[in-house]
Amino acid sequence: MNGRQILLALLLTGVSFGAIYLVMAREGTVRLVDVSDGPRVPVDPDADEVAIGFAGLSDQVQGTGNELRRTRNELAERHTRAIELWRAGRVPLREVERLEQLLWVARHKVGEIDDVTLHRKLAELFQRERDRLRILYERGLAGIDSLERADLYVMRERFLAGEDPRDGEGRDYETVRRAYLERRHEQQASLVQGRMVTREQMKVELLELAAEFPPVVSPGK
Repeated sequence: MNGRQILLALLLTGVSFGAIYLVMAREGTVRLVDVSDGPRVPVDPDADEVAIGFAGLSDQVQGTGNELRRTRNELAERHTRAIELWRAGRVPLREVERLEQLLWVARHKVGEIDDVTLHRKLAELFQRERDRLRILYERGLAGIDSLERADLYVMRERFLAGEDPRDGEGRDYETVRRAYLERRHEQQASLVQGRMVTREQMKVELLELAAEFPPVVSPGK
């Protein structure tokens, strides 16, 4: 039972606020358990079951205070267990890395790591996902849009980590972001012209893309 549940139970039974304070004080701060280092073996899209999962990481780690610390501990334990299952050949490495992504977000939310560390670690994990997609793209098994989205996610995290990432043409994140959104707008407009999607569907698609790739400000500014 967490602190919020204890408080509600005591209030319902008519316990005084002084007694409630003593109970809550006794609960104390949840201790953070140790975390395991994620494996960094060469990526293998055949074994790792590639799937873009960059968006919505922060939304999946919720809570405050001890509730958030328990979530962080649960993710740490699930991550350690997933590593063991991966070594036994029972889960793909990508599942381990997905849990690691969530664990870094949770560790950031409890104040265990700073912003730069969070974005540097996510950039590292996103780069591995991008490398898997590159292999599949070269085999004709993944589309260019998936690869471009992965590139943008990696560039954004590196930018937020204080770096100055550039693509193969020397363009920075903001330039690449705008070019990508403009290209998708043109693609959607062509689909509308060909009556393959409606203007309303195009509008929804472009709004979702703009929300997925918003402008970002360097941490140094």
